[in-house]
Amino acid sequence: MVLIKRLLFLVAIFLSPLILILGIIYYLIKRSNKEFYFQSFIKVYCLSFGLSNMLMSKFISFSQTNFFKKKNLITSALQRSGYYIFDEILEEKKLDNLINITKNLSCKKNEHNDIKNIFYDNVNPYKLIYAYNSEDLICKKEVLEIVTDEKYKNIARDYFNAEPFLVSVNMWWTTNYSTEASSEAAQKYHFDLERIKFLKFFIYLTDVETDNGPHVYIEGSHKVFSKPFKFLKKFYSRIDDYEIEKYYGKNKIKTVIGKSGTTIVGDTSCFHKGTPVKRKSRLIFEFELANSLFGAKDYLNSEIINNNLAFLEYSKKDKNYFYKYL
Repeated sequence: MVLIKRLLFLVAIFLSPLILILGIIYYLIKRSNKEFYFQSFIKVYCLSFGLSNMLMSKFISFSQTNFFKKKNLITSALQRSGYYIFDEILEEKKLDNLINITKNLSCKKNEHNDIKNIFYDNVNPYKLIYAYNSEDLICKKEVLEIVTDEKYKNIARDYFNAEPFLVSVNMWWTTNYSTEASSEAAQKYHFDLERIKFLKFFIYLTDVETDNGPHVYIEGSHKVFSKPFKFLKKFYSRIDDYEIEKYYGKNKIKTVIGKSGTTIVGDTSCFHKGTPVKRKSRLIFEFELANSLFGAKDYLNSEIINNNLAFLEYSKKDKNYFYKYL
């Protein structure tokens, strides 16, 4: 059995780069992604200790006029640590607008749940996660106002040395339905790899303290060669807390607590996790920008989006930015 596993691993080493190249060609022709190619993308990242993504990003940014521009404070912090916490919180009006849209918005159904609409239950939650549909969110002016803010786009533009694409928009409640760390709720250490180079912006919409779901990240673990092979050979598997602490040390583990409106931007190719909610539910808003749409396969109901007047109004101003949704 051990021999078979080693042989399969060797096959992955030799075939994954070739499959990745075929996947890139397929994307350039079809402008869509396949799960098969995406898995090879992940394997090559792990086998090259992240070097493959760095080289692809350099190629994407090579023709950009700001390639040699001096980085600003936020970009420098992102390059060094992988995360940056904004000094200012989101203004109260925008914060209230985001919270208010949850009052009449239904959540995603469970895989085997035949209830037509599911709404967040603050009193007696019967789910760990109440996540809203991306298609519903991107059609809200309150959301579009946030994700088109030039402040955020400029940070991504500077970090990528390339024009950003809007990749995803998400908002979800995490409840105390279970206080055990859950993989489903991303409460065990992992890294993200949906795209080649990307940033995720997180906005706490409720106060977040140590006992109700703060983000935890491993400082600097987004860098090339920063992840040990004993973790990477597991590919996308979750890593136990004790393994992370043993390898990186306690001083690299950063926990982000903050008031409602706290905004964080992170290159979540670093190791990170959420923590279990023991009291009060946590509401968070998140959107992702990337330097390319190559990567994970998308599942969107484009009919909902493309028939929405608010979305059409915003998207026509920057079709490249909204390319995924058009």
